[in-house]
Amino acid sequence: MGNMFRLILIILGCLNHLGLAAESHLSLNDVNSLSAKDFRLCAEQTVELSEGQCNDLLNLIDTLVEEPEDRLKDLFTELRASDSSVRIISFSAFLHVDSIVNLDVFRELSKHHDVSIRYLSMVYRITNDEMSAAEEMRELITSRTLSLDEKRILKTWCEACSIDVVEDSVLDIYDHIRMHCGSDDLRPKIGEQSPPFEADINGNIVKSSDFKGKPILLHFWSTTCPPCMGELDDLSSSLNPLLEDELIVVIGVSVDM
Repeated sequence: MGNMFRLILIILGCLNHLGLAAESHLSLNDVNSLSAKDFRLCAEQTVELSEGQCNDLLNLIDTLVEEPEDRLKDLFTELRASDSSVRIISFSAFLHVDSIVNLDVFRELSKHHDVSIRYLSMVYRITNDEMSAAEEMRELITSRTLSLDEKRILKTWCEACSIDVVEDSVLDIYDHIRMHCGSDDLRPKIGEQSPPFEADINGNIVKSSDFKGKPILLHFWSTTCPPCMGELDDLSSSLNPLLEDELIVVIGVSVDM
């Protein structure tokens, strides 16, 4: 009986090893991205940072802008309270900063053990014209050493920025990130008049001129974009008071094919 039990353990160990080996050889193209619910849960996870990294981020926030927006304030409060950890969703607040002068802390965090922190740190560097970060991201995307869960998380992040994990070159990745997250020259500047537009909504042609004199929010989203789906609740709660008082017009544009 004892020999049989040991044999079963050996067989199970071999099967587990084979499973891990097969998993390690999967590319991002072979795995499924996370659902919107799972991605939101992932974004709420807390990851460990060193005390030095927390202090560097605190100093960075303190010097970035005189009046930081709420997301950066929340990140600042969270870092001050913990000194050693941060939620991924809070860390992503740097996406809303136009320009980051000192990228040293993000170069360091691009080697962090958490794949989301690594990805986001590379994104911040790319939005600040650091091409080497796009090269590192391409290496990360093609890495076979990530776990299955890490690959699914990374694929979800890539899909959110329209990155083709198979075809896109380093330059393609750089352009996608700049277009989605950076202050690209193609983006209208704050204070500029927006270009006129029209859209077909359920067979009705809607023109921007129909809402002259009111602020218009054009919200582009997709059901295949987990970050888009994950932010819908927060977006709705923020905009509902303005919509009830008719202070703003919101037009949602789904890019689903």
